[in-house]
Amino acid sequence: VAKSILTSPLSTSDKWTADHTDAESVVSLCRRGEAQGIMVVPQASLVSKLELGDRVVKYHHQCTKEQARQFYEGLVAELGSAAHECIAGAVGSKHDAVSYEQLKAKREAASQIAPDEFFKVGENQGKYKQYDDRGVPTHTSDGEEISRSALKKLEKIYAAQVKKYGKSGATSRGDPCSPEGGAMNARCEENSAGNSGAADDQHVPAPDKKTELEFL
Repeated sequence: VAKSILTSPLSTSDKWTADHTDAESVVSLCRRGEAQGIMVVPQASLVSKLELGDRVVKYHHQCTKEQARQFYEGLVAELGSAAHECIAGAVGSKHDAVSYEQLKAKREAASQIAPDEFFKVGENQGKYKQYDDRGVPTHTSDGEEISRSALKKLEKIYAAQVKKYGKSGATSRGDPCSPEGGAMNARCEENSAGNSGAADDQHVPAPDKKTELEFL
């Protein structure tokens, strides 16, 4: 259950589109360096019964409070363990610390890549054939034009990379978002503003008696 919650396309780093084609999993967003959270809210029961003439909703076959507490804490613990395993490697593995450091180094290295080069190197190398003047892909390596929904995802990734690159302190002559970008900065800032939620945390303030897990 925990892995299904974490790996199903139920989240987004920006506002939802009408058809939800931009949905991604918590794990995929975290691997890209975007902070995500899951709020776990205790419920007495997920099934209720309201018979004709009743004025009160009835809940049957509820477990005891102690059993409910154990189930709740078990799910929270399993979500944390599964998140660690899916993002940084298996919990308890003798190589766990190494895997974490490798992931951290990989993210730091990725943040040093100029946004206009991001889709042309590393894991993205060879995937695309044509790009716009910012370096965002417009056609796949097969020459097919990228669909509108896929382009929206690429725009979000680009906006997130602009922020990471800016925070890293790296600069590049070819980067339209660097201080040397000149007139291109206006366009870059406009695009980033339109996707300002790309790398922001989507947390909702947690009321009392709720648990919120954060994954980085």
